Amino acid sequence: MTIAHGSAIRTTIADAVVDAVDNGSSAGVLKFYTAGFGTLLCTITFSDPAFGAASGGSATMLSGPKSGTCSAGGTVAKFRIEDSNGVSIIEGDVGTSGQDINLSSVTVNVNDVIQITSLTYTAPT
Repeated sequence: MTIAHGSAIRTTIADAVVDAVDNGSSAGVLKFYTAGFGTLLCTITFSDPAFGAASGGSATMLSGPKSGTCSAGGTVAKFRIEDSNGVSIIEGDVGTSGQDINLSSVTVNVNDVIQITSLTYTAPT
């Protein structure tokens, strides 16, 4: 049997996770990396707070779209969401489809801009 959480618990989990992004004295960030978190390619700063209140186990980024300018070139493969103290809150995979974050292209060059039009965190079932 697979363990599952009810909607109310998933909403509580989602709120706890996205609220952690706001820890520290300033806004949290979304960082894009090459495979294995090798090279940091781009950093996007969230608003503070970063996400709205969760509902149905999901919370959506506030004040989008958000963008950042690439400081290095390469193939985007991983992302990390951190609070302003640099504490990792969420990590995942990046691709052009079927990944945790999907971009129109995963190939970036120095000074390219990555723009996120929407971002939703959903707590596991």
